[in-house]
Amino acid sequence: MKFLPQDVRRATLDDLPQLMELWRLEKLPAEVLEKRFTEFQVVADPAGKILGAVGLQLADKQGRLHSELFPRYELADQLRPLLWERHKKVAQNHGLTRVWTQLTAPFWQTGDFHDPSGEELSLLPVNFAGQPGAWTTVLLRAPVAALDTIEKELAMMREIERSKTEKIFKQARIFKTIAVILAFIVLVWVGWWLFRLLPIFSQQR
Repeated sequence: MKFLPQDVRRATLDDLPQLMELWRLEKLPAEVLEKRFTEFQVVADPAGKILGAVGLQLADKQGRLHSELFPRYELADQLRPLLWERHKKVAQNHGLTRVWTQLTAPFWQTGDFHDPSGEELSLLPVNFAGQPGAWTTVLLRAPVAALDTIEKELAMMREIERSKTEKIFKQARIFKTIAVILAFIVLVWVGWWLFRLLPIFSQQR
């Protein structure tokens, strides 16, 4: 069975009975997830039967992929990339900077995702912390604070370059002024000597 990106959509109220059944089968907290069903993107067949679903929790401009569902597990490898592409668009629409997951399928351990460094783990939102298992993460875009820092550094560099340029032009103006003064002094000196020598030349004639 072949699926297209347009087959992936956000879960609706009509999907909720199926989702509740699948959450219970997977021993997930159905009563908790019921209130958050709009976090889920689903793939459904033409009859509306859910073939795959993954949730995306939001916190502090970051996201957490969770509660993977594949009632037909043989389709999981085919559906994960579609669900991830859909969630990336959702993340971009919400301005998320990073996505985390503890989903253990190889797809979520490789590709876009990587094991976080200690510095990255320090950015994990409190709402996500405390879940059992290792994390993987993907950086979608630099945080605004980092972008602001880069902009400030660029502005500082531009200011330094502008100061250097102004200094060069100032030095050039000074050199030009000195050259004019020296030329004037030489001209006065030559004129003075001509004035002194002119009577001598006149007497010789």
